[in-house]
Parts: sequence; C-alpha cells; structure tokens
Amino acid sequence: MRPFFLLLFTFSAVTSFKILVYSGPLGFSHVQFMGRIADLLHEAGHDVTFLQQVSNDKHTTFPKKAKQILLDLPQEMRVKLNPE
Repeated sequence: MRPFFLLLFTFSAVTSFKILVYSGPLGFSHVQFMGRIADLLHEAGHDVTFLQQVSNDKHTTFPKKAKQILLDLPQEMRVKLNPE
C-alpha cells in the first residue's frame, strides 16, 4: 500500500508552467538562441509561447515546437534597424 501512496504523491508534485519567451528585434544569433530556449522548455513539459518582433523577414528563425506570436515593427523602427 505504501508504494501506491508514494507514487500518487509523486505525480501530484509534478507541475508545468506557462512561460513567455520574448525575442526583441536584435541580431539573428539572439533570435536563434531564444528559439532554442523555447524549444527546450517545451520539451521539458512547459507551455511555452514565443513572442517576436519581426524586423527583417529574411533572417527569422522560430522555435519548432513552441507556440509563436509574431509582431510587426513600426516602419520607423524598421528603418532605424535596417538603414538600406
């Protein structure tokens, strides 16, 4: 009977969290790193949402498993980040 109660209490102690991973309009390596963190947290059993402000459509890497929310940057911010 003891192993049953021990097993029961073990399952009730396991929890997962809702986590928001934010990736600002920085360099490509930063976005890639934050995407990997979001995927690792998702694999660990957490409910992960990845929020990213998109400044350059060519250099975006998203997490493969976590939920994604993409926000467009205002035009003036895009010009400041990509002065072409």
